[in-house]
Amino acid sequence: MPQLLIIENERRDVEFAKRSAEQSGFSSAINTPSVEAAHALLEKARTEGQDLPDAILLDIDLGAESGLEFLRIRFQRPWLMNIPVVVWTRLGDHYREVCSLFHIHGYVEKSAGEYELNEALQSTVQQP
Repeated sequence: MPQLLIIENERRDVEFAKRSAEQSGFSSAINTPSVEAAHALLEKARTEGQDLPDAILLDIDLGAESGLEFLRIRFQRPWLMNIPVVVWTRLGDHYREVCSLFHIHGYVEKSAGEYELNEALQSTVQQP
């Protein structure tokens, strides 16, 4: 059953993302509010032989942190590059090109709505 890691610091957006994950075929969704917490969770899972998430939903604007830092960390760790990342942000389309340099799976502006987010998440579950 596919699992989603949500890197998001806004409670309202976390709840929205969890509903979208469920509608998109994910059996569970775990939230971490920061890049540091997400990195620690993933490192722990890897070193302890636990399952890694099947996809990651990442907000670029994490308050005092930037989700771009997570993309940088992911890019430097080949074992993380196999996990598709969907960027979901309010920061607008001008970040799309920067994010694409990090080989993300999808980019959805939060203003686009539920349908677009569901489609992007479903496409990570349907990957071969």
